[in-house]
Amino acid sequence: MKFRSPPAPLELPTGSKRADLLKRINIYHPSHPKSSPLLSLLASDDGGVHYDVAYYACCIIAANIWTDGEGKNRDKFAPFLSLTTEPIEPITIPDDMILRQNTYYFYGASVNYDRPVVSNFDEWKFPPVDKLPKPWRSLAIPSSIGDQTPIDINTNLHNEPCCISGSPLGTNLAHIIPRKALEWFNKNNMEGYQTVSMGGSAIDDPSNLIPLRADIHHLFRSGYLTLVPKLDPADPSKYRLVVHVLNPPCVSTSPLLMSTDSYLEMFTRYQNLECLPLKGVHVEYLFARFAWSLFSDATIQLFRNKSQIYKIRDFKYNYWPESVKSLEGAKVPKPRSWASASMRGKKRKYSAIERKTEQKREEKREDPGDYSSEHSSGDSEAYSEVDSEYAREMEGMG
Repeated sequence: MKFRSPPAPLELPTGSKRADLLKRINIYHPSHPKSSPLLSLLASDDGGVHYDVAYYACCIIAANIWTDGEGKNRDKFAPFLSLTTEPIEPITIPDDMILRQNTYYFYGASVNYDRPVVSNFDEWKFPPVDKLPKPWRSLAIPSSIGDQTPIDINTNLHNEPCCISGSPLGTNLAHIIPRKALEWFNKNNMEGYQTVSMGGSAIDDPSNLIPLRADIHHLFRSGYLTLVPKLDPADPSKYRLVVHVLNPPCVSTSPLLMSTDSYLEMFTRYQNLECLPLKGVHVEYLFARFAWSLFSDATIQLFRNKSQIYKIRDFKYNYWPESVKSLEGAKVPKPRSWASASMRGKKRKYSAIERKTEQKREEKREDPGDYSSEHSSGDSEAYSEVDSEYAREMEGMG
């Protein structure tokens, strides 16, 4: 028998490449050019962000205003990105499709300067099937149904390797549209895209599940990774479904967040890694997942000015009539349902409790005990608030 050496540490980006990956590409709303950016996207694509990611992200937040021209034909009367605060000239898209400037401005059209935006995923309306964006329409995902029984389908799905790493170890099934978004799923009649009823809740249907290794599943459900169709540089006529590192947590003293090196490892291992071929998954669900991934405080930063008035697109529950309302930043709904009104105003308090909790845990290292004994150590109220808020957040992540 011979022992094997531990694996060598992964080589992470250094120097200018490291600095490029840690910067953000900020895209501003033209009505608030000096406010916080409409979207702030990590420069995950070689020190920039892929044009399609930026364009469709902006169009989603602006209530699904994309066109098949994708802003690439320099039409000033369709949505486009610009380098100026005035809608004078759309950008010239680089040959490699990567946007590397630090600042851009998004215009719904030059004649619509003050376009309202969607602030919350629950209020985002899924587009009609014939209006699905071109990259997602172009994905060819075969049906896995055939003449299989529901038992066969579920058995085969559980035996599939992770669609990102290719590993069969520790693989479980991840929801594309998270279970926490069930109300949104039903409100948008997402069940209607399923061709065969498998019984049970429609959101648990195999067409809304992909196999992921447990650690990657955590990154996926946390919104750090998403899946995006991008044009294949080797064959520009085809789109490939690849991993995009969208929104990992920043460097923080919080025990719940990761270090810079953790983000860089995530980038090194997974950015633009092509997925294994999927079967039976609906492209509509993949597009909804991309939209869901965008709705976070780290990505949508426009509403950080609490006294600023913003125009918010609002959809009612019953028959989806559309309206626009003006709200102060402090009253704008949080981007996702589990970070809703009940969480507003608690962020600073939450961080303080986190620090206090971690300090208390450090003090008890000499006398280790199980987690439940810590809760009865004289600070149960603080632990309860931290754990309940964190559990509420994690519950909805897929």
